[in-house]
Amino acid sequence: MTRSHFAWAMRAWKVVGFIALVVPAGPQKIAAAADAPQSAAASPNAASTSPADPFAAVLKYTFDQPRTAVMAIEAKIRQAKPEQYPHIEEQLLAIVRAPEASSDAKAWACRQLRQVGSVRSAEVLAALLPDPKLATYARLALQSIPGSKVDEVLRQALGRLEGDLKVGVILTLGARADEKAVALLSPLARDPNPSIAEAAMVALGQIGTAEALAGLEAVQPPAALRRTHALAVLQCAGRAAREGKALQAAAIYRRHLEPGFDAVVRTAALRGLLVVQKAEGIAAVVSALGDPQAKVRLGAAQALAELGDAACWKGVLSVFDALPADAQIALLRLVRDPVARQIAVRAADARHQ
Repeated sequence: MTRSHFAWAMRAWKVVGFIALVVPAGPQKIAAAADAPQSAAASPNAASTSPADPFAAVLKYTFDQPRTAVMAIEAKIRQAKPEQYPHIEEQLLAIVRAPEASSDAKAWACRQLRQVGSVRSAEVLAALLPDPKLATYARLALQSIPGSKVDEVLRQALGRLEGDLKVGVILTLGARADEKAVALLSPLARDPNPSIAEAAMVALGQIGTAEALAGLEAVQPPAALRRTHALAVLQCAGRAAREGKALQAAAIYRRHLEPGFDAVVRTAALRGLLVVQKAEGIAAVVSALGDPQAKVRLGAAQALAELGDAACWKGVLSVFDALPADAQIALLRLVRDPVARQIAVRAADARHQ
């Protein structure tokens, strides 16, 4: 994983994914992005006939060559039944092991192992993790394969890697929610390398256990990582809520409503509180709708629209005419309940008469 790729991934996580993760709506499996195999129709280089032994032909494959051999194998994988996967897996591993195979051929084989790989692939793929050209392909294959053996080889690799290669494995351990990795990740959340520290915080949040929360709470994040740290803690609160620990989750959400946090964190905390402690959440929404920060006001309106029920709307609409104009407009745009909408419209009309 290059530094630019990591930076892009972290920005995407901050902008898109974290708010849903802190709301206790159920555990989610974080899946890695995959390049879809090209179809025969989509490939201008596809030939009309397949080689007699496509696995042998693919050894010298490069991404700029015709895809005849790889397409034949991809078609075989698509048509295969699960009981046929072990044989295909071994043929793919032979490509990865072969010293004469090109880097592109090995990268392609790793992609296919994401579909048919098993714990039998773990050691072979782990051996590629120090290779800058193949590490990402191997890591994403490992990320897709269930089993404690995969978690074990990833944990073992963590101590042998540095820089962006280490960042990638940290993120994969988080994506796999490997609880046994918490002891390794907690110190890394305090690493002087900000990329490693940020990745470790994200991973601990994805794991979300009490131990992961303790690891995060032991960190005093630098200003640049304060949002990442807070969102990771909120993810742990989401897991606590799903496990029936509503009071613990509410305390965490409440703490992150403070003005010292930015609008993204405060909105995420507001959403969580609205789920685990409805009455307190309604009061927090009302307060946030009058907040000096416009982003907090609009975030509160969005949270109410997505998570609020009739009781929530009743509480908010009782103070509708006192809200800032942009909050009123946001509520009018987002309210779905027809009765609540009528009340809101009447309140808005009364204010401007």
